[in-house]
Amino acid sequence: MSKAYSENHHILDYTIALNDSHNFWLPLEKYKNLFNANFLAYKLPLENFDINNVMLEKTQLRFMNFASRLSARERTETWKEKYYPKTREEYLKIFDAYLELCKKNNVRPIICTFPVSECYKKYFSKKIIAEFNHDIDEALKKYPAVFLDAWNIQSFDDSDFYDVDHLNIKGAAKFSTILNGVIEQIENS
Repeated sequence: MSKAYSENHHILDYTIALNDSHNFWLPLEKYKNLFNANFLAYKLPLENFDINNVMLEKTQLRFMNFASRLSARERTETWKEKYYPKTREEYLKIFDAYLELCKKNNVRPIICTFPVSECYKKYFSKKIIAEFNHDIDEALKKYPAVFLDAWNIQSFDDSDFYDVDHLNIKGAAKFSTILNGVIEQIENS
């Protein structure tokens, strides 16, 4: 997604965590002058700031509302705009290298999708879903991995989401229980 204008904030991830400017237009050294490991520390007071919960979604039990349901089609349409074949190619190479590394180290990864609401599924691009499922099927033929398709788990309903494609704290707890069950199955096999 680094080529998408709407995803420019990822330059922080690449610069600080990966020491790479990736697809961004300035050379790495220029970004490193702007962003470094201390960037967040001197720009924001971090004493009472949870970087993993910036908008408080994880601590508040918010529920999907009527407006969110109405915007489901519009929200899924944004993913059609974010379709980048070259980025997909790159991600598939990274995914393959990751799975190869796991295989070499006798690690059995769990690949998963996350639950989304029924109204989100209804409007999501069938083409993107088909390509994703094809990619997963191809990966599972080559590598010992487990695929948890939580996108299609039927036990989630609107009360588990704070918008059409994000779990609220109740839904996250439900999904964590399912994922823990998969991990226990792997450990016991």
